[in-house]
Amino acid sequence: MSLYSDVNQSNPFSKERVTDEDSVQQALYNLVRTRKGERVYHPEYGLDIEYLLFELITDDVALELQVRIKTAITKWEPRVKIVRITVDPEPDNNTYNLTMHYKIKGLGDRQFRFNDSLSTATGAG
Repeated sequence: MSLYSDVNQSNPFSKERVTDEDSVQQALYNLVRTRKGERVYHPEYGLDIEYLLFELITDDVALELQVRIKTAITKWEPRVKIVRITVDPEPDNNTYNLTMHYKIKGLGDRQFRFNDSLSTATGAG
């Protein structure tokens, strides 16, 4: 029996749902990829980081991204307990690599991992 369940956004017309880890992964991806103000009835949902992705790629910007992402996840994803989050700059690729290790509340001590690449080309935030 699953503790968490959501619509499968890769196939929303299917009766098959994503559960537990996949449900949380999908929610984290949506949160990181949603701009603040993009959701009509939840204008505070999401991240206000797009302008940071147009700045020079530096450790200072990576730290600011890390803080904003952690703050948003803490506020909007109560199923997640963050263990560690890192944002690593890759100036040669004009990206930041996001890696987060986390636990899902109600699913024991098992750690999960979320990875994403943040850049102006992928349209994060």
